[in-house]
Amino acid sequence: ALKDGRALIGTESGLFEARQADDTLTLAKTAGDLQTGSAHLLHELPGIGILVGAEKGLFLAREQDGKFAVASSIFPGQVRDEIHDFLGRGVLVLTGGGWLLVRNSKGNITHEQLGGSGYLRGMRNFPGGALLETESHWFMVREEGNKVWGESFGGIRAGVVDGVGQFPGGLLLGHGESGWFTVRVERRTAVFTPVAGPETRRVTHMARLGNGLLANTWEGWLLARESGGKVTITPLPKKSVGEAYAVKALSERVV
Repeated sequence: ALKDGRALIGTESGLFEARQADDTLTLAKTAGDLQTGSAHLLHELPGIGILVGAEKGLFLAREQDGKFAVASSIFPGQVRDEIHDFLGRGVLVLTGGGWLLVRNSKGNITHEQLGGSGYLRGMRNFPGGALLETESHWFMVREEGNKVWGESFGGIRAGVVDGVGQFPGGLLLGHGESGWFTVRVERRTAVFTPVAGPETRRVTHMARLGNGLLANTWEGWLLARESGGKVTITPLPKKSVGEAYAVKALSERVV
C-alpha cells in the first residue's frame, strides 16, 4: 500500500491504481504515455517512487498531481520475478541478462548491469560489498566510491563454491572444489588463501556460532575458529540428528 486508501496493482493489462474513499472503491489505469505491457513486480525505491517490473522492461511510477503515473523507463530488457534491497543503497533486480543494481542518486535513477545469474538464496555483506548466493553459483558485488561492479566468486581460485560463512571480524571462510579457503577483501581485490581442514565433499550449511562458524557437511559437523587471521577447523563428535535442512544463528536478544 502506498498511503491509506490507495494501492498499485500490477496486472496482465498493465498498472492500475486502486482508491478507497467514502466507502467507494475506484480502479483506474495509471496515467502516462509509456506502455509497460503486463506488470508483475512492484517495489518501492525510497525517495523516488515505485519500481515496476513489466513485460517491456523496468519502469518507475511516481505521484504526479495526486495520481500515480508511469514516469520513465529505466531498463528495456527482460525483468524476472525477483528484487531485493541492497545494503540500504539501492535494489537488486534480476533480469534476463543478470543482476541489475538500481539506485537513487540525488533524486535521479541510476542503474548498473552487474552480471551473474540465478535466483537469490542468500546475501552476506562485508565492508565494501556483498556476497550473493544464487541457485547456480556465488557472486560478489563490490563498491568503491560511486563505482559498483560484480564478479563470479571462486572461479579458478576455489572452483565451484558450496559454502561461505563470515567471522565476526569480517574474514570470509569458504569451501569449494579446491578445499577450504579464506577471503579478505582489500580494495578492488579479493585475496584467497587456502586453509587446512578436514577433507569434505560438500558443505550444505554454514552459520555463525558465538565467535566461530558451525558447518554442516556430508561427513558431519565442523566448528571453525579464527584468531589473528589464522583459521582452525575441527570435526565435532558425531551426533545422529538426521539430515539438516536449515541452520540459523541466534542473537542474544532472541527469547
